[in-house]
Amino acid sequence: MVIVRKAPKNRTSWLVIVIFSINLHERDISILENIQAYFGGVGSIKKSGKNTLKYRIESLELISNLIIPHFDKYPLATQKLGGYLLFKTVVEMMKAKEHLTESGVNKIVAMKASMNNGLSADLCAAFPNLKPVSRPLVENKKVPHEQWIAGFVSGEGCFKVIVAKASNNKVGFRVLIGFQVYQHCAHNPRMWGGGQVMRN
Repeated sequence: MVIVRKAPKNRTSWLVIVIFSINLHERDISILENIQAYFGGVGSIKKSGKNTLKYRIESLELISNLIIPHFDKYPLATQKLGGYLLFKTVVEMMKAKEHLTESGVNKIVAMKASMNNGLSADLCAAFPNLKPVSRPLVENKKVPHEQWIAGFVSGEGCFKVIVAKASNNKVGFRVLIGFQVYQHCAHNPRMWGGGQVMRN
């Protein structure tokens, strides 16, 4: 994520921060610890919500030297790749000190407008004439290999059992089993789509 925050003491009056984070349920703390170890033990794992933990790296140097090379070597295979490419551009701009100029901040905010949840009301008010950059569209991506599916389902999948009332059944209930994978709808970022298979 890219954070743009008011900072009156800065020359541009704005502070730009880049962050890499992964949120998981607290029962999966060992996964976050393994990811942290994979990246050389850097970053922090902290509580984030009632039952959630967050692994987080905020250092521009660490993101530039560890996170960017990792995802360049192992590219994302969903529309999140588009957000990553914008994020990478912001990191490169910050390394070149462009975020310390007014024009650089404007460019970064234009990219942020096309990432994740877009701009806050405060940023929209502060940059009223801003034109968001086009988010790179990821087309025709294929599943790289079978292990990728396991990792993807770990983050975006759901196995469920539903017991519902059914007056036409002898026991008065029916049982459904399901598997779902959730993703953004590519044509409308505000809609969510999911696929599911259910059996009686």
